[in-house]
Amino acid sequence: MALHSRIASAAADAPANVSARSYEDCKTSRMVLSNNYEFKGLEVYKFSRGTGSARDCSDQCRRDTSCYAFNYVKLSKWCYLGYTHSRSLRYVANGKMASGYRRCSAHSTNEEWISEIYTVAGAPSTLSATKTDTSASISYSVGAAGNPVETYSVKCVIFGLSCNNAAIGTSLSYPRSTLSIPVSGLSANTKYYCYVVATNSVGAVCSAALEVTTCATGVTC
Repeated sequence: MALHSRIASAAADAPANVSARSYEDCKTSRMVLSNNYEFKGLEVYKFSRGTGSARDCSDQCRRDTSCYAFNYVKLSKWCYLGYTHSRSLRYVANGKMASGYRRCSAHSTNEEWISEIYTVAGAPSTLSATKTDTSASISYSVGAAGNPVETYSVKCVIFGLSCNNAAIGTSLSYPRSTLSIPVSGLSANTKYYCYVVATNSVGAVCSAALEVTTCATGVTC
């Protein structure tokens, strides 16, 4: 079957009330744009690469009356538009994806969805450090919350004032409520530039660098 015929057929088969949710519930839920999920069974009729964000992919779907739902690959920024309806789709957890519908499928009109906006967090600031010969603990203040809520980690580098340089030492990721993070695996009596990094599915943002020089071996400083 030709592509335009399949699209027309899918549109004609659309049930007026696919979901049991009310329209108001639909507008305020995460059904519009769900992070870390993908639609399995989505029959794609259009795709593009280099889409800036999941919100941009959602906007493409909303502007295209043939689109029923979309999948977005966060790393490669591929946006896939499809016309498969809810009764044939399965929501599957996938941390590399975001997905959503063009409009509230519980409503019998063609009113478009109200998208939830996903944002990167504000940069951490006001860094300070306590240190030993092989580790440090970096305290900081958080910036504006991102959506979804971000996690925090510490990255220490030796060469150059750049958060993009390869990290030295080891730091785990911590929730927003944690305001001091340990980093281990450092060398004694060595100067580092340490950053606090706030990360969510939209992206990562670094603090300004904090210069940290570890203690000499066996010395408290």
